[in-house]
Amino acid sequence: MTLYIKMKTIQSQFDYITDISIGYWKSQALITAVELEIFTHLRKGWKSAASISKLIKTDKRATEILLDAMVSMKFLEKNGSVFKNSPISDCFLVEGLPYYQGNRIRLAKNLWNNWSNLGRAIQTGKPVAFDSACKKADPERLNVFISAMRDFAVIKSKQVAKIIDLSGRKRLLDLGGGPGSYAIEFAKANPELHAEVFDLNDVTKITKRFIKEAGMEKRVKIKSGECINDDYGKKE
Repeated sequence: MTLYIKMKTIQSQFDYITDISIGYWKSQALITAVELEIFTHLRKGWKSAASISKLIKTDKRATEILLDAMVSMKFLEKNGSVFKNSPISDCFLVEGLPYYQGNRIRLAKNLWNNWSNLGRAIQTGKPVAFDSACKKADPERLNVFISAMRDFAVIKSKQVAKIIDLSGRKRLLDLGGGPGSYAIEFAKANPELHAEVFDLNDVTKITKRFIKEAGMEKRVKIKSGECINDDYGKKE
C-alpha cells in the first residue's frame, strides 16, 4: 500500500512537470484556432472538419487534428464527425459578442518572442521586451494591444463602475485610458457624467471606435497627447 501511494505521488508530480513544460503546446493550439476564427465560424452550430477547412481555406486533415485538440481542451464538442462550440467558447471566443477575448489571445502571441528570451534577460539583468520595438507604433500590433486591454476590462469595468460611487460628479478625466472602457462604464452608470479619455494620438484613434460602438459619443470624448509632457486642458 505504501509503495502504491508513493508511486501514485511520483506519477502525479511527473504529470505536473510535464503539463508545465509543454503547456505552450496548448497555448499555440488555442492561438491558432482563434487566428483562424474557428469559433466564430462555429457560432451557428455543428460543422464537419471538411466544412470548416473549406471556410478557412486550410488542409482538411490538419484542420481536423486542430479541432480534435480543441475538443480535448473543452473548447469544442464533437458528435461523430461534426463539431460545435462549447459554452465557454460561445461566450468568450466568438468575435463580435460582448465578452469576446480573442484579442487577449492574439496579444499572447505578440508577446511570445519576449518570453522566449527570458533566459537572456536573467543572464544580463536587462530587458529584452523592446529588442524589436520601433519608434513609431505598428498599427496592427497596437490595435491588438488596445483591443486586448478592452477584453481585460469588459467585465471588471462594469464591476468597478458599480463599486465606486460617482453620483453627483459632472466630469471625469481618464488619463492613459486606452480603450476607454472605464470611462464608458462610469458614464453609463452616471447619467450626468461626461468623461474624457486622454491618451496618445495613435491610441485615441482606436478609442474613438470603441466609444462609437458603445453609443457614448455624446458623453465620452477623447483628447490626444502625452500624459507626462502635454497639458490636460483647462476648465471650459
